[in-house]
Amino acid sequence: MYAFGVACLIFVGACQDQRGLPKKALDWSSSRPVSDPFEARDADIIGDSIFVQVSYSGGCAEHEFELQTSGPQVRSLPPKQQIILFHQANGDACRAHIEQTLSFSLHPFRMSPHGITVLLFNDTTLIYRYE
Repeated sequence: MYAFGVACLIFVGACQDQRGLPKKALDWSSSRPVSDPFEARDADIIGDSIFVQVSYSGGCAEHEFELQTSGPQVRSLPPKQQIILFHQANGDACRAHIEQTLSFSLHPFRMSPHGITVLLFNDTTLIYRYE
């Protein structure tokens, strides 16, 4: 009976990380809605904005894009932040091929007093410099 109790404690402990938080609470992907399909082809930082070239199918409804974090900040020098672009097609079933360049403010991603944050976007590493 004692061995069963120890095995249960080990099993329960394996479901948590070292900070005592359940793995489900640390899984960033489980709380995010699914993005509608699109392709992000190029991303550049100019000043305090990121410009992303996207393409998607649609043409009958307004599409919305939002830049979001996709994981916790990596505390390094300089700090790193994974970001993703979330697409909401609003039920648009049309098939026109749309291409556009979107821009988003990078002010929410200022994480260092030293004026540099590394942004990890798709397979691209972007250096965000600011004062």
